[in-house]
Amino acid sequence: MLRGVYGEIIPYNDPHTAAPGLWVIRQSEASAFEVSVIEIPGDVVVRKGLECLLITEHRIEHRRSPTVNFGRMPEGWIKSKGGSTRFRGRPDPEALRIVDAAAPKRLDQPVRSSRWLGFNWFEQSPPMTSVGVYRCLRSGGEGLVYIGQGRIADRIKGHQAKTRIPEHSQAGFFSGDLTWEWAELGDAHRTQLLEIENDLIASHVLVCGRPPEAQFQG
Repeated sequence: MLRGVYGEIIPYNDPHTAAPGLWVIRQSEASAFEVSVIEIPGDVVVRKGLECLLITEHRIEHRRSPTVNFGRMPEGWIKSKGGSTRFRGRPDPEALRIVDAAAPKRLDQPVRSSRWLGFNWFEQSPPMTSVGVYRCLRSGGEGLVYIGQGRIADRIKGHQAKTRIPEHSQAGFFSGDLTWEWAELGDAHRTQLLEIENDLIASHVLVCGRPPEAQFQG
């Protein structure tokens, strides 16, 4: 999926979203890449949960996200696009790197706390225009059902609609006595919302030993 990194022209955003950024780093810094791997027992949910944890640990240690995670590009470059809008990235001196969302000071906090990771979590219905992060809790349960980001009211309605599609892979997870809580982050860029969402999932993995029950379930 990353073979385009070693091509003569910048690759598209697919099949791997990191390829354009890695290509730019290799061209501009004459870099060679070193890849380290570790075999992990468990399914894709386990692996993605650990990926979130490792990324947030990097954010805490280095006070920034990895250079090309969350769709980022090195400074001064517009990213390639894939799919039906195929476009090859190009230099642009005005293309500035979005400031990284502040990394949490610590991850080992109760995931149902009203101040989890420093955010104010509200239970009442969010305004239709609210943008931020949200969490789904099951009454009487432990941990969380799901963590998400975006336009909060629309995203919650989308999850609830899955319960009306019995064959949907997440239908059972979003059924029953659930509570939805959210934190307003209207000034955050979409890239920053993705970073914060990752931090929340990482905290859940560290504290509960797994991602929320519906996370990464399709």
